[in-house]
Amino acid sequence: MKTKIFFFILLIFNTIYCYSQDYSKRKKDIDSLIKIVKNKNAYHDIGSKELLRLCNSIFSQSKSIQYPKGIMEASKKMGEVYMNSQKYEEAMKIISEGEILAEKYQDFYALACFYMQEGMIYTELGYTKRSRKLLNKALDQTDEVSNEEAHIIKATAYRTMARNLRKENENEKKDSILIYLHNGYNESRKMSTAFPYKNFYISSFAIELSEEYYSKNDIINTKKYLAQFARDMKTEKDESEFIRYYTLKGNVENKRKNYSAALENFDKATQAAKQAKIYPLQVKDIYSGKAESYLGLEDYKNQAFYSAKAQKITDSISNVEKKVLNNVISPPDRENISNTENTKSSNNNLLIIIIISFISITGFVIYVFYIKRKNDNKMTKTFIDNKENSLQNNVLSNKNIKQNINTEDLNELIQLVENNDKSFHLKFSETFPTFNKQLLEINPQLSHSDLEYCALIKLKFDTKEIAHYKNATLNSVISKKYRIRKKLNISTEENMYSWILNLG
Repeated sequence: MKTKIFFFILLIFNTIYCYSQDYSKRKKDIDSLIKIVKNKNAYHDIGSKELLRLCNSIFSQSKSIQYPKGIMEASKKMGEVYMNSQKYEEAMKIISEGEILAEKYQDFYALACFYMQEGMIYTELGYTKRSRKLLNKALDQTDEVSNEEAHIIKATAYRTMARNLRKENENEKKDSILIYLHNGYNESRKMSTAFPYKNFYISSFAIELSEEYYSKNDIINTKKYLAQFARDMKTEKDESEFIRYYTLKGNVENKRKNYSAALENFDKATQAAKQAKIYPLQVKDIYSGKAESYLGLEDYKNQAFYSAKAQKITDSISNVEKKVLNNVISPPDRENISNTENTKSSNNNLLIIIIISFISITGFVIYVFYIKRKNDNKMTKTFIDNKENSLQNNVLSNKNIKQNINTEDLNELIQLVENNDKSFHLKFSETFPTFNKQLLEINPQLSHSDLEYCALIKLKFDTKEIAHYKNATLNSVISKKYRIRKKLNISTEENMYSWILNLG
């Protein structure tokens, strides 16, 4: 009998070993593909079609072995490629699924990237309010990521916010555009020199600034940032941003009535666009610029030809946008997407479930005392959690907050939370003027996000409500509250809600 048990256990461990070896090898293969698609010269070296093919391969292989890193990297890159190609419908499908997966794996940087991609698409479609909401959700993730990732999120969000203001085309907001662009430019400069895309971010803001100064007829600053762009991009292999560089130089020459020089720049922009193959919006700008040059040269035939080509692209993009608006402008049914995801993954997980069952049986035999101790710890934790919930319910049952605050003010604060209004924290600070001060005296390192969570707890929102209004998972809210408890040195024996209610 003992011999049979021994061989049974040996068989299980052999199966586990073989599976782990296979998993490790497949993970290495996936990582090597990720390295290719994340290369900063990927668009230049292999093109967007091959990038999509590789991303699909990474995604399917990663899902088959449940490898979160591969799933996230493939989804981010696919969303980016589709978005750059103005294939917004395909991009939105990938992004919606990516947001669900990022929440599932608690990958806050990936989640921020998906929010920003979605925000950028809404910007292009003219839905600037929706875009801002998504960009703010992306910025909310900066407390959960590294400093390097925070700089990337902020820089991208600032650039898109500037584009939103351009879309709205209100004269009084022109100065705000430059403020956002300079803020993003500064965030780019803070990026580590080890970050391979640093030059792209800096040069992208340089070209955005030069275009904005050009719109203000400030040719001196236009040329200044064009020169800055050329310096930063001198050693870069991917020249896709030179489409905008030469287009803008052509427009400057048109303004100076140097039409032949303008056409030379537009020809260089066309060549750069052919190499990139993914920027129809910018090709439209080239054709518009050429039409203006030929008009200045009194070559009406070519002027009409390029005007027609520009209009054709405009109409084509307009049709694409209408299709996107019809198909994906409504918020995606996340529950259905999630159910589909679970159905697909269940087939791939059959082998894993069988192996896990074997591991569980073996683990029970070998680690029975360890598991017993772990279960005891869980029971203790459950008892503490139940005790805290009971205390919290007692606190929450109290109808009035300790301070003598106007009921209308409280109702207004709660309404601001429910409407996800960004002015909530400002209004809260006015209603409870000493609350933040007391918290920061305890720990000056508390972030804006920490203070917002404390404010919600002060207003007696429970964990589920906070998760709902912050559009976060329950686990992330629980983790956030735990970190705040540590920062404020609130003992585990003390109820967090009653502690915070006594402040301010």
